[in-house]
Formats: sequence, C-alpha cells, structure tokens
Amino acid sequence: AGAAVAAAERQGLRFPLIVRMAGTHGGKTIGLAPGTEELEGACAGRGDYILTEFVDFVSSDGLYRKFRFFVFGKQLVLRHMLAGDSWNIHARQRLEFMARNDQVIDEEKAWFGASCRTFPSAVRDALSSIGDKLPLNFFGVDFGIDRAGQAGLFEANATMNFFPFLPDPRFDYVRQCIEPSRRALLALIGLDQSVASAS
Repeated sequence: AGAAVAAAERQGLRFPLIVRMAGTHGGKTIGLAPGTEELEGACAGRGDYILTEFVDFVSSDGLYRKFRFFVFGKQLVLRHMLAGDSWNIHARQRLEFMARNDQVIDEEKAWFGASCRTFPSAVRDALSSIGDKLPLNFFGVDFGIDRAGQAGLFEANATMNFFPFLPDPRFDYVRQCIEPSRRALLALIGLDQSVASAS
C-alpha cells in the first residue's frame, strides 16, 4: 500500500497525474488522478504503471487541440489538428466532437493552408529543438498549445501512425498531407521523384 504515492514522491511528481498501464498505447489511460487517494486506487491492479504530470493545455475557447506533424529531415508536414472538449484527444474526436462542430473543421482546413510560420515563435523553437535532440531522420510529433502560446510535447517517435484516414467525406481534406509527405520522403532518401513516378 502507498507504493504509487511513494514512487511519485521520489520522482518529485506533482498532482494531477496521468496514470497509464505500461506497454499500452493509443491513448489508453487509466485516468487522471488529482490526489494521493485517487492515485492509489488507479494503481491498485497488478502490473506496472506510468505516471506523467498533467499540464493543462486548454485553449482560451475551452477546447483542447492536438497537432501532429511528421518530420522528414528538415521538412515538416502537418498530419492533422484534432480538437475536443476533453484533454485526452485522439482520432475518435473526429466523429465524437469535430463532426458536430463545423467551426473546428474549418479551423483544421485552414491549418493545411498555413505554414509553420503561423505558429507562435515559442512553438517553432520547440519543434526545432526536438529535431536537434532526436537523432532521427524521420519521426512524428504530437503537441498542444496552451493559452500562453507555449508548446506542450505529448510524444515524439519514429513509429507514429500516419494511416489510416477516415472514409467520411467531411474529412477528405486531411488527405492533403499525403502528397507533400511523399515528396518529402523521396527527397530524404535521395530518390529522384520523376523516376519514382515512372516506376
């Protein structure tokens, strides 16, 4: 008893804490523990757990937004901007929240027509620093932006999902990321694009 709280205290973690079962992915969290009692309850089962400090990244309009970029060498390609009314944002928000909010859909469409220069300088600097610190030529980055314009990194790794795309025609515009990603990948591996198109 008290093992989870003791572990959090040893690491200097501050509440609230996101609790996740080790070895899982895809947003499968056990929950958000606001205090010691909830933390012990969340970690009561068998197995190993991962504890992460929760940083609130809600926007001024009360929504949460998660951006995903793919990095090909020095080129960044937007994969999506998901929005929802809760902090644990994943692909299901497209149908559960975004499909009922045309304004958010229009916002995501606009991001596909924008460039990285549209982001606050603090966000651009954060993205650049991730690329400098990760010894990878290709990886994905998930992050949010808080009210103050600061970026909060969710994850960055080389095994992030690019596919699939929803068959819902309301979100066909997201497929705009495919062609620039293809071009960036070919440039990264030094393959002539005219040859690739003919093969």
